[in-house]
Amino acid sequence: MSKRNVRIAIRDTTDSHNVGFFDNKSGIKYNSANLTQFLKGACSVLVLTYHSKKMIAQSGQKLAFRFKDKDFWLNINSVKKTGYKIELTAYSLSLEANKEKRGPHKPANAMTIKQYIDYYDPEHSFEIGINEVADKSIKLEWSGTDTIL
Repeated sequence: MSKRNVRIAIRDTTDSHNVGFFDNKSGIKYNSANLTQFLKGACSVLVLTYHSKKMIAQSGQKLAFRFKDKDFWLNINSVKKTGYKIELTAYSLSLEANKEKRGPHKPANAMTIKQYIDYYDPEHSFEIGINEVADKSIKLEWSGTDTIL
């Protein structure tokens, strides 16, 4: 990704406006951007380095860009500063779900698989394809705490 000039928008934490741009032509210059894709492109990790006196990108902000005719929207997970060198790591939303935790859950009534997924994923980052059990419901109790994945 670093051999091409890819313009990367830095979005605020609510994704309502651009904070800046990583762009080697007219924005914040970045030294390297390594994009790793998993599961046929459904999940992505971006590690980007740039030099600056101040932290421009912060954890929780979003990155949006287009690369090889595909749109990417990632969440900045970590930012490390060593001198003037800044390295950030951003995950696609499906990997970001690894950080989200849900605690114990005891529903009052039986629920369908869609209702359980809606409960555990209120942001609807997961999509149900063919639901072969749409007409079935069951009452399950979860007493632990785990990530939503």
